[in-house]
Amino acid sequence: MPTLSILLLCWNQERYLEQCIASLAAQTSRDFEVVFLDNASADSSFERASRLFRDHGIDARLLRNERPEGISRNCNRLVAASTGELVVPLAADDWFAPRYVEAMTEAAAGDPDAGWFYPSGWLYWDEEHRLEEVDSSGFLKGDLSAALLRGETPFLFIGCCYRRSAVQSVGGWDENQLIEDRDMFVRLSLEFPVHFVDERLAYYRRSKSAASAEPEFMVRGWERFYPKHRALFGRTYKAQLAEMYRSQAAVALDRGRLGFAAKLLAKSFVLRPLQPATYRTLLYLFRRAARDGR
Repeated sequence: MPTLSILLLCWNQERYLEQCIASLAAQTSRDFEVVFLDNASADSSFERASRLFRDHGIDARLLRNERPEGISRNCNRLVAASTGELVVPLAADDWFAPRYVEAMTEAAAGDPDAGWFYPSGWLYWDEEHRLEEVDSSGFLKGDLSAALLRGETPFLFIGCCYRRSAVQSVGGWDENQLIEDRDMFVRLSLEFPVHFVDERLAYYRRSKSAASAEPEFMVRGWERFYPKHRALFGRTYKAQLAEMYRSQAAVALDRGRLGFAAKLLAKSFVLRPLQPATYRTLLYLFRRAARDGR
């Protein structure tokens, strides 16, 4: 039985599969399995993945959804289909450095109290074909709950590795959440310390077409996340919710969605009317409206 299970989720990412699967074949440790789930892709992702696994000598377990499902449900299905003590969700447009599996299994063996592990890595800006080192100077280890509840991101989301027992302890991924990773991190942080593996081991592809770049999707996600954890946020709840609306309004303005941005700013003002950043974003809205003749 392998120590680590890579849970590879793909949805219309045929063009990225070669890079991702080749990175798995290049691992310095073979103490892993791959469970691949195609989320009812409209392209030929499933067929191409099958060929690539065969060509690279990886005996992967292949699963396929009849219709697209949410990430949380897919992660839970992948965990159930895997056998490793450690589980690693991986999107098919991201990839790993050769020492990823070796470094994570070493970290897990050396820190039995940690429930999850994360590395440093790179951002890959897809439209620019540009790699950028992630600044890991502020990354934390141990108890991350306070930082997460302040709205901070003190680690790299991509490449997180979890003990199966820790995932089971918190009930798996919440299938009602859209921002499933943040929700999982908060719940894990309340029960388990995290271990930072200070090596650049994960490549995170950033794209303007990703769901995380869509303000409408992100607002829907945060509007589920914040109420779920309202008791944990305490007095900061309204302030963080207001800042979420303001920051997503700024993203909407960058994309030319002035009407949607105005609605978000109105929500931000109701929650926290004296926040200077909201006034600056409102000024940005007026400038964009004047420039665009609206």
